[in-house]
Amino acid sequence: GDGLIDNNDPECLGPCDNTEGPALLTGVGGETGNQCGADCYFDFGNGSGGGDCKWNRSCDPLEPKLQCPYVLVEPEPPEPAHAVGEVRGRRLQIAVETTVADARASHLVTLINGETQIDTPPSISQDRHLRLSMNDISEPREGLVVPSGTHVAELIQFVRDWDRQAPLLIHCWAGISRSTAGAFISLCALNPNVDERDVALALRDASPTAYPNRRLVALADNVLSRQGRMTDAVEHIGRGELAEQGQVFSLPAQHAA
Repeated sequence: GDGLIDNNDPECLGPCDNTEGPALLTGVGGETGNQCGADCYFDFGNGSGGGDCKWNRSCDPLEPKLQCPYVLVEPEPPEPAHAVGEVRGRRLQIAVETTVADARASHLVTLINGETQIDTPPSISQDRHLRLSMNDISEPREGLVVPSGTHVAELIQFVRDWDRQAPLLIHCWAGISRSTAGAFISLCALNPNVDERDVALALRDASPTAYPNRRLVALADNVLSRQGRMTDAVEHIGRGELAEQGQVFSLPAQHAA
């Protein structure tokens, strides 16, 4: 070299120039070769075909190579909605079966839309699995199933028939809204003399993300003749932490009055 560096070197093209000499080449990758498909600047596989970094000069907004053919790349079609649902359904099935096994649960309540099928785990008999098909909504919407008084009545009767010899598992899709409402309703039904706020606070302590479905709670409040106290209790504990999915938690069936 000539001993000159950086801005003092008239042959230096800039901070990325690794060469000496009058040629307008820098010695870094991507500056020579087929310009219709050149590699990116710092990819040392000069020309098209080497490395994974590519730049199509026909699409260059500043210096387009008009002689380069324009290549239209069709994006891959999205995975069909039913296929995505099937994958998620399988994951939920595995999660339910794993939790049932770990907790040694004898009874199961499924609060989920009718399109998602959850098979009864082998360790639970069919008559101990209550399926309540509903969407996680609080107001009627076209094409969706809103929680109803029938859903709530079936849940309360199922819980009251539970022998409490082994745990009862309540689940929905994400473990945040329908299942936590089901847990709150169940505990209120099993503990008629316990203050509803105490039950709601126990739910919040067990699940920071719990946000019980308000319609389910309001319907249960009416069925259990709580005169609005259940609704007030879930409003008292608030929205909870935002999350895409809740964590498995447990609560005792019996609460002290």
